[in-house]
Amino acid sequence: YLQGVEGFSPLQAGVAFLPMTLVLFATAQVVPALPARVGGVPLLLGGLAVALGGMEWLSRLSDGTAFWPGIAGPLALLGLGMGVAFAPLTASG
Repeated sequence: YLQGVEGFSPLQAGVAFLPMTLVLFATAQVVPALPARVGGVPLLLGGLAVALGGMEWLSRLSDGTAFWPGIAGPLALLGLGMGVAFAPLTASG
């Protein structure tokens, strides 16, 4: 039986990504209605900026960082940014 980073099992490590995944899917359900009101470019740039903030927060992790809020918070922020950016990015493509 394999143990992951910091004692997480493979299942626990997978579940640890749920904050990002749930926020991404929830945001992706709402965002497709926004480009007509806000515009695609502001949504794309705003989403990328939020995702960049999440990545910057993740870059400050240490081996003693607690999962909540130290890891789950930036993952949720990353999911929010990606969820906002995906719709205008796909439409632009």
